[in-house]
Amino acid sequence: MNLLVVGVNYKRTPIEIREKLSFTDDDQKKNALAYINELNGVEGCVVLSTCNRMEVYLHTKNEEYDIDQIESALCTLKDIDIDSIKKYLYFYQGIDVVQHLFRVTSGLDSMILGEDEILGQVKAAFELSLEENTSDSVINGLFKEAVTAAKKIKTVTEISNKPVSVGSHAVLAIEGALGKDLSGKTAMVVGAGQIGKVFLANIKDRGLKNIYVTIRGYGRKNRRELSGLKSDLINFKDRYDYMDECDIVVSATTSPHYTITKSPLEDYIKAKKERVFVDLAVPRDIDKRIEEIDGIHYFNIDYLKKQVDENYNSRKQEAIKASDIIDEYVVGYEKWYYFRQMLPFVNNIKSFSDKLVKNRADDLSKRVKGLSQNDEEKIQYAIKKTADDIINRIIYGAKEIEDKEHMQVYFQCLSDVINQD
Repeated sequence: MNLLVVGVNYKRTPIEIREKLSFTDDDQKKNALAYINELNGVEGCVVLSTCNRMEVYLHTKNEEYDIDQIESALCTLKDIDIDSIKKYLYFYQGIDVVQHLFRVTSGLDSMILGEDEILGQVKAAFELSLEENTSDSVINGLFKEAVTAAKKIKTVTEISNKPVSVGSHAVLAIEGALGKDLSGKTAMVVGAGQIGKVFLANIKDRGLKNIYVTIRGYGRKNRRELSGLKSDLINFKDRYDYMDECDIVVSATTSPHYTITKSPLEDYIKAKKERVFVDLAVPRDIDKRIEEIDGIHYFNIDYLKKQVDENYNSRKQEAIKASDIIDEYVVGYEKWYYFRQMLPFVNNIKSFSDKLVKNRADDLSKRVKGLSQNDEEKIQYAIKKTADDIINRIIYGAKEIEDKEHMQVYFQCLSDVINQD
């Protein structure tokens, strides 16, 4: 099987190296596709580049492909030295390429097990190769089957339906306390580091009336960095002034001190309503004693991490089911690939059948007098359909032959028979 993939990913390659090898926009990817597709021995290629991986998939003329050639191409395209990346590169060949791509596309090789985004990224990479005419029939079949397998996995397993990020579980905890409809609610996020931004990304489309964001360092630089969060920025020292309005308060700072304590909080909140406070920080940001205030639901990182672990274990169980589905599709693609190599035999057999049908139909027309042209056409159609049904069963039934050598012997025997004088 003349397939090869070379790449780097998050498992064994630091982000500094992944950045050097990434193709960040379509123009870079198009340039890479054109360059790689012109390499000696390359029949088709796809470039997959995301924040967690960069992979080049190749269909080559021969099984034994010069890997140094693709290494050199990557170094030329990215203007880097091979010694800086060589130890991070991995290679798969043959059926291992099929297995790897199917796992990648299904999210089984992702940093977050079972995530959905990679499926769209694989589809986009394949579609770009089609647009740039660097995908041949083997690559087409490979990527179409990968996408089909991934869609089936998303449909028949629960691997993508159980959130495994703290941010997602914070939203679920909030919905559990306040109901799934959060429209009209007001939220405050204290701290806008990575965790705070992840939470904002998870809640921004829930129809909230207002979202306030505050951080300790309220300088001009930080205000400029936070201006793209589509929220109202407030001064940290004024945070308690907004607490009465808030239904949801999430704190995720790296401060060694509490950002919210019981004593000032109970003095500021007046409205009688259900509120949720979520503490995503270590050390803790929110004084646990706020639970004593009527109407407050409190969740901390330990509670959320427990939910994450439970769902991750569930995803791992679903991943076993997904792997079984992938195995089925890998076998299916392997059969298709090897059957495709038998096409010269198939065409020879079909040509023999078509010629034989025409000769028999012509002979019958001559021997049976008084047939109209319409009658002759009907006879020829009936003979051809019967022959095609038989030939198709003989030919396409061979797809179920799992061993490549056995399939080749089968078709060789058929060809030898029809080529006898």
